[in-house]
Amino acid sequence: MNKLLKYEALAVGRVLVPVWLGAFALCLLAAGINALQSALPAATHLTVVMILQVVVELLAALSFLAVMAAAVIVNVQRFYAMLGTRGYLYFSLPVKPWQQIAAKLLCACGSTVLSVLALFLCGFVLGLGTADSTGVSSDFAPVRVDPDFSILRIDGQPIQLPISAIRLYLAALMLLMLAAGYLFFYLCIAIGAQWAQHRLAASVIAYFVLTFVLQFVGVVALLALALFYVSDIGIMVRGYQPSDAVLLFPFLSGILLLFVAANAILWIVTQHLISKKLNLG
Repeated sequence: MNKLLKYEALAVGRVLVPVWLGAFALCLLAAGINALQSALPAATHLTVVMILQVVVELLAALSFLAVMAAAVIVNVQRFYAMLGTRGYLYFSLPVKPWQQIAAKLLCACGSTVLSVLALFLCGFVLGLGTADSTGVSSDFAPVRVDPDFSILRIDGQPIQLPISAIRLYLAALMLLMLAAGYLFFYLCIAIGAQWAQHRLAASVIAYFVLTFVLQFVGVVALLALALFYVSDIGIMVRGYQPSDAVLLFPFLSGILLLFVAANAILWIVTQHLISKKLNLG
C-alpha cells in the first residue's frame, strides 16, 4: 500500500509540480512588474510596460484556473487509465481493489489540497506588488475574527463557540466534499468501464445521468426539509419550538454524516464494480 501510494504521488507530482512552478513564476513576474509600476512616477509610466503588466496579470489569473484544472484532470485521468489501457498492469499487482481506490483517493485529495495551498502562495506573491508602505498588500489585509464566535443561542443567551472548532468543522466538511467529488468521478468511470469498447462515452453518460438523479433527489430533500423546518424563525411545523442550538447542532452534524454516508456508498459501489464486474476489454 505504501509503495502504491508513493508511486501515485510521484506520478501526479511529475505533472502538477511544473504547473505550480509555472503559476508561481507568472505571479512573481506580475508582482515585479506591479512593483516597478508603483515605483515609477505616474508621468513616466511606459505604455509598453503597462501592456506587459496587463498581459502578465491575465496569464497569472489563467494560471490559477490551470492549477485547479490540472489537479482534477490528472487525478481523474489516472483512475480512468487504471480501468483501461493500464488495467492489466494495475490489477496484476499484489494489492486489493480497495487499496487501489484508497491510494488514488488519498493522492487526489492530497494533491488538490496542495494545489489550493500553492494558489494561496501565488496570491500572496501577486499581492506583494501592490503592497503599501507597511509592506502588506491592501488586498491581503488580515481579517480580525473574534476568538469566541457565537452563532448559537439558548433562551436568547449566546453560546461562545471557539473559532478553532469552526475551522475544524469546515476543514472536515471540505475534505469530505472533496472526497465525495472524486469518488463520484470514480463511480462514473467504473460504470463506463462495463462497456470496454465505449468506455469514455459510457462514463460521460453515467456522469450526466447520475448528476440529474442527485439533483432531483436534492431538490426533493430540500422541499421535504422546508416542510418541517423554517430556518428564519427556528420553529418546527408540528408546534415544537426548540432553541437555535437544539436545531443547529443536529443540522451541522447531519451534514457531516450525510457526506460520510455518501462517501461510503460511492466507495462500496465503485469497489464492487471494479472487483466483480470489471470488463477491461
